[in-house]
Order: sequence, then C-alpha cells, then structure tokens
Amino acid sequence: MSTNQPDIAKFQRAVASALHEHWVLFLVEGVVLLVLGATAVVLPLLATLALTIIIGWLFLVSGVAATKWRLST
Repeated sequence: MSTNQPDIAKFQRAVASALHEHWVLFLVEGVVLLVLGATAVVLPLLATLALTIIIGWLFLVSGVAATKWRLST
C-alpha cells in the first residue's frame, strides 16, 4: 500500500491554514474548558448532576434513534 505524498502535503497545508485562520476559536475553547474544569473541581456535586443529566439525555436520544432505525428496516 503506497501513500500519495502530494496529497499528504496538501492535507498538511490545509490543516495548517485552518489552524492559522481559526486560532482565536481554539483559544476561546481552551479558556472555556479551563473554566468549566475548575468549576467541576470546586463544585463536584453540581458537576456530577450535570454529567448525569447529559448522559441520561444521550441514552434517551440514542434509544429513540435506535428504535426508530430498527422499525424502519
């Protein structure tokens, strides 16, 4: 199996260009994640409750989607 070097170089340039164009978004994401992480450490009960609710919704939505998919096939 061979790789096409020009395609890899083109992909690397595209990734570098996207990172350069959107560096502010990555910075904002990092700051938001730091704040949320610090909040989770300071308020573990609130973080546990929030995570439980998120996982519950994830299970609910995936169960409904799976049931709908099974009924359609």
